[in-house]
Amino acid sequence: MRRLLIMLALLLATLTGAAQTFGAINLPTDMCAGTVDTFSFGLNSEYNIYVDTTTTSITRADRAFLPDGEQCNGQCSYSSPITFSGFATNATITSVNDIRYVRLNMEHSFIGDIYIGLTCPDGRDIALMKWRGSGHSSCTGSVTQDHRGWSSTYSNTSSGTYFGIAYDYTGYPACDSTAPNNQPGTGWNYCWSNAGGIGYASQDGLVYRNANSSYIGYDQKVVDSSNVAALTNFYHPDQSFSNLIGCPINGQWTIEVIDAFHQDNGYIFEWEMSLAQYLRPSPCQLMSHTIIAPEIEQISENEFVFTPPAVVTTDTTVYLTLRLFNSCDETIDSVIAINIHPAKSTNIEESACDSYQWYNNTFTESTQAQVHLRTRYSCDSLVTLNLTVNYSAETSIIDTIVENELPYISGVETLTEAGEYSFTHETTAGCDSLVDINLTVWLNVADTVDTTVCRHQLPIYYNNSPLTTTEAVDTFIFNLFTWHGADSTVYLATKVNPDNDTVIADEVVQNSLPVTNCGFTWTNNIDTVMPRENMYGCDSMVHYTLVVWPNVDFSFDTTVCINQLPLAWKNHTFSDAGTVTLDLQTVHGADSTVTLTMNTNPVYAVVVDTSLCDNLLPLVYLDSTIQRPQAKFTSYNFMLQTIEGCDSAVTLNLTVLPTSDTTIWDTTVQNNLPHMFRSTSFSASGNQEFHTVNTAGCDSAIYYNLQVWFNDTVRLDTSACSNHTPFEWHGETFTATTTTVQNLYNIHGADSIVFLHAYIPPAYDTSLAIEICDNHWYNLGHTQISTPGHYDTTLRTIERCDSVVHLDLGVNPTFRQDFNDTTCRTSAYVFFDSVYRHSGIYTHNIPTVDGCDSLLVLHLALKGVDLLAKAQISPLMPTVENKHINLRDVSEHAIDRLWLVGALESHQKNISIDYPDDLDSLEAMLIAYSDDGCADTAINIIRMDNAVLYAPNAFTPNQTDNNRWSLVGMQIATLEVWIYNREGLLVYHYDDVEGGW
Repeated sequence: MRRLLIMLALLLATLTGAAQTFGAINLPTDMCAGTVDTFSFGLNSEYNIYVDTTTTSITRADRAFLPDGEQCNGQCSYSSPITFSGFATNATITSVNDIRYVRLNMEHSFIGDIYIGLTCPDGRDIALMKWRGSGHSSCTGSVTQDHRGWSSTYSNTSSGTYFGIAYDYTGYPACDSTAPNNQPGTGWNYCWSNAGGIGYASQDGLVYRNANSSYIGYDQKVVDSSNVAALTNFYHPDQSFSNLIGCPINGQWTIEVIDAFHQDNGYIFEWEMSLAQYLRPSPCQLMSHTIIAPEIEQISENEFVFTPPAVVTTDTTVYLTLRLFNSCDETIDSVIAINIHPAKSTNIEESACDSYQWYNNTFTESTQAQVHLRTRYSCDSLVTLNLTVNYSAETSIIDTIVENELPYISGVETLTEAGEYSFTHETTAGCDSLVDINLTVWLNVADTVDTTVCRHQLPIYYNNSPLTTTEAVDTFIFNLFTWHGADSTVYLATKVNPDNDTVIADEVVQNSLPVTNCGFTWTNNIDTVMPRENMYGCDSMVHYTLVVWPNVDFSFDTTVCINQLPLAWKNHTFSDAGTVTLDLQTVHGADSTVTLTMNTNPVYAVVVDTSLCDNLLPLVYLDSTIQRPQAKFTSYNFMLQTIEGCDSAVTLNLTVLPTSDTTIWDTTVQNNLPHMFRSTSFSASGNQEFHTVNTAGCDSAIYYNLQVWFNDTVRLDTSACSNHTPFEWHGETFTATTTTVQNLYNIHGADSIVFLHAYIPPAYDTSLAIEICDNHWYNLGHTQISTPGHYDTTLRTIERCDSVVHLDLGVNPTFRQDFNDTTCRTSAYVFFDSVYRHSGIYTHNIPTVDGCDSLLVLHLALKGVDLLAKAQISPLMPTVENKHINLRDVSEHAIDRLWLVGALESHQKNISIDYPDDLDSLEAMLIAYSDDGCADTAINIIRMDNAVLYAPNAFTPNQTDNNRWSLVGMQIATLEVWIYNREGLLVYHYDDVEGGW
C-alpha cells in the first residue's frame, strides 16, 4: 500500500467559540486503478487526517535571502504570512498585552539598513524597527520616506552593528544567494513586545541603540539576542502594538522585512507571532469522525481502507466525505476528490540498421519486446516494441592489375591508380554499407630503387611490405608477374644511417655561476632542447637541464606574549624582545642568512575596588552577573585577553553597603500647629516619607508619622509592625494590639482624655521548600528563579510590614532521549502504544518520578518503500483442457523472491506448474525481498474453470437427435440460458441447472 502526503489545509468553519476544524488532510490526490491505500484519521499530526484546535502561537519557517536593496526577481522585500483561525468571529485585539511578542530569527551585517513591519488582517500595520538616516536603494517607488523609508526623527548611531553572526558581505552580486559572498550565517532570536512581564534590553529597549550591542569577536559588534523562554532581552517596537487595537485576530498576519542598502546581506530563517493564552477560547470536543464513500471500509476507530475501482479505461474521480461530530452539535464535512488513473498499453513500431538500443537492452535481430513502465501518476503501464532489424554490409576487395589496364572499375567507383580506398553506399533497406578496395598496380618493367633513410624513419613500406632492416645497407629483390605473363623485377637497395640523442642535467648553487656547457654559457635555470645534425645528416637532439639553487637572505618578525618567554629558536634562547642573525645553509648547500626579530606584547593584572548598595544587586560586570554575595567584602577574578590575544587578569574587590529604613512617631497639640520636620510643614495629623542617604551613602527612607492631639476627648488608632515593637507612648509600652486611656494636660493645663488603640500587625519569617522542573521558574517577589539553591529576601505584607522569606529551591531535571529505528513499509511500528506507518520524527511527553515532563523522540525511517510484490499468471483461469500455468515474478525493486504455490517452494524468477485435479482453488503466494531486508507479499487465488459447455448452434424442439448439448464439470452452482432464433429474437430462457427445452 502506498501513502502519498500532499498537504491540503482546509478551514471549514468560523463560528462563535472555537469550532472544530481539520488541521490537515494528507490524502493522495491521484491513485492508480487496482491499488489499495489505508487512511488514518485522528487527533494529532501523526495521522493522514487530523483535527486541529485553536493555537495562540504560530511559527513560519522558510529561510529567505534578503535582497540587498535590489529588485531581485521583481522583489525588494521579504514578506511572509501566517494565519490564525478558530477564535470567535468578532474577536479583536483589545490590549497591547494580547500580542505577547513577535519573534524573528535572522542575521544581517548592518542593522541600520533594515525596516521590519507587521500588518494585521484588516491592513493596518506598524513598524517594529526603522533604519538609520542615510543610504539608498535601487527599489524605486517601493521604499518610501514616510513609512518604509529612513527615519527622519533620529539617527541610528549603531548602523555598524550586526544581527546574529552574519557572513559579512565581501563582494557582488547582491541578488545571487548561491554566490560564495552571500552564504547564510547564524541566526539569532529577536523579539518585540509591549506586553507586561517582559524583560527588556537596556535603556529604552529599542533594538538600534548602541547601548544594547557588544563585541563577540575582534571586529564584529552584535546587538543582543532575546531569550524567548525566559522572556528577557526583548525590544519595544518602534510603533506600539496599541496601533493594532481593533484588528481582527482571525485571518492573515504578515511580516515584512526590507534591506534598504545594496552592499550588505542577510537571511531570515523563521518568524513567529505569539498571542496571550487567555485569548484562546474553550474548544468544542470531538465526539466522533468518519469517512463516507462506497470505496471506504472502516477497519478500526482510526483506520480506513480505500479500495478504488480495479479497472478504469479513462481518468475517473472518486469523492470522499470527511465528517466530524463535536460537542457543540456541529457536523463538519470536507469533500476530497481523488483521481483514479488507468494503466496504459502502448505499441511502438521501429526499424533499425544492425542494432537498436531500448531501455538498456541492445537488439541485433528483429523481435518483439515489452517493458513495464510507470505513467506520470506512477501507474503500471506496458509498452510493446515491434522491431525490424536490417543489416548493413561490409565488403573487402584486394586486387592487382598491370599499369596498362588502368582505369580500374570496381562496380562502385572507378580508380586510376594504386591505393587503399573506402566507399560508403546505402543498401535497399536504407542501411549504410562499406566497401574497402586495396588496389595494387604492377609496372611491366624491371626497376632499381636506391634509397637512404635515418634509423628513426623505419619502418618504410614498399609494395605494401614493411622494411625494418637495421643494417647499414640491405637490398630486396621482388620478382613479379603481370596479368599477361611478363616477368618484372624490382631491386630495392636501402641504406640506414644512425640517430643520436643526448640528455645532460646539471645542478649548481647560485654563487658558482656562470656555467659553460654545450658551447653555451648559462646564468640561470634552463630546460632546453637543442637540435643537432650528426655526421650522417640525421636529426639528433641534446636535452640540457640546468637547476640553480639560490642563496637566501631572509628576515621575519614574530610577536609573543611576555609570559611565553623564554622562547628557543635555532639554538638561540630569547628571554626578552630582540634581534638575532644566523648564518645557515640551504639543503642544497647554498649560503643563507636568517634574521629573526622577536617582539613582545604585555600582559596585565588589574585590581578594581568598588562598592555599591545592596539594593543595586545583582551587578553585571564583564558579561558576568554577580548575585548577592554571602559576605560584605568579596573578591572576583576574571581572565580576559588583550587585543593582542595575551591572557590578563582582572580582580574585582566588591564591598556591599547596607540600606536602612526608619519609622518616626511624633505628636503635637493642636495649638502648636503648624509643625515642622525636615523643612516640611504639617498642619494636621499625617504620614510623610522622606528619602535620604545613610552614613554608608545608600538610599534610605524615613517614614514620619505625626499625630496632632486636641484639647478634648480624642480617640486614636495607630499601628506598628511587630518587628518594630516594643514602642512606648506616655510611659506605656506596647507589644501587641491593645487599647488604653490616659489623662493628659495641654500646655495651658487643660485636661485631655485620650483613647489610644494600637494595632500591631505581624511580620513574618517564613521558610519555603519548593521543587520545580528545569524548564520552569519560580517567582520570588518580582524575581524569577530557575537555579537551585537557598535564597533570602525581604517582602512587605499588605500592612507594609517587612517580612523575611527563606526559600530552598530544588530543580528536578527533564530529559530528552532519542531513538533511531527502521522498519519495513509493510510493517506497523509500535512506539509507546502509538502505531506509525510513515517515516518521520515523533515525540512523546513522559512524566518523570518528579513530575517533570520528559521528551522521547523517535526518528523512524521506512525501508523497502519502493518494494512491490507482483506476479503475472497466465492463464488466469486454467481449464480442464489446459491445466498448465506459467507464473512470472514482475515485482518492482526486488532482489530475490520465494514462491509458495501449493506444496511447491522455489526461488526461481519464473516457474510453471500443472493445476491439481483435486483442488477447487490454488493459492499462489509470492514473497519479494528488497536489498535493505524488507519483504512484500502478493497472494493470488487461481481457480480452474471446471465447467465445459458443449452446445450446438441450432436446436430442433422435441427431436433429441439434433439436440446434442452437454455440460462437463461438477462445480456449476447456477446456470442461465437464453435461446434466440435466426432473426435474433429471444424464444426461450431459463436459469435452472436442471432445466431444458
